[in-house]
Amino acid sequence: MTALGVGLLFSSSALAQRPAGSQRAQAPSTAGAQRTPPQARPRRAHPLQTKNTRAQQAVAEVVVLHGTNDGKGIDPSIGKLPQLKQPPFSSYDSYQLLKRSELSLKDGGAAATLTLPDKGRFKLALSGVQASKKHGRKTRYKLRASIVKADGKTFLPNMNVNARAGDIFFIAGQKYKGGILVLGIRVRPKK
Repeated sequence: MTALGVGLLFSSSALAQRPAGSQRAQAPSTAGAQRTPPQARPRRAHPLQTKNTRAQQAVAEVVVLHGTNDGKGIDPSIGKLPQLKQPPFSSYDSYQLLKRSELSLKDGGAAATLTLPDKGRFKLALSGVQASKKHGRKTRYKLRASIVKADGKTFLPNMNVNARAGDIFFIAGQKYKGGILVLGIRVRPKK
């Protein structure tokens, strides 16, 4: 046996494992009988295995919010975002909707760009899609997000995010007009 204790056997249709150093069993020779080749077990994919997703596309719904402590509460046009009432977002008592946008994303494609109220640029790129084969599990999207300020300085270098379809994630912390900017991002399949 090797130090790992396992060797890999490659066949034309599947990848199989057997202990290193073990020999393949030989069928006894029978004169005149036709030998049937052994059937390889099909390789089963992990339920969240990344597909070859060259053609996979998605849409990112982005809300840009301004969080302050001016006592105005949460702008009703934002919709239901209960996270804004929980830490760390609850440290601001008011949220105003500044912008609502949709970004088209293509797996392996160029990053989509959104100009922010402070003239910075938010970039979002799709770098993989993991489709679940189990009932009730959501597709996951591998994303790269970055923010560059108007002066060219990086506020957020490439951040990797693994987001479930339909769930929202937030990027926050940029100072803006006496408060902060909060970006809420929700990714879904492109129809």
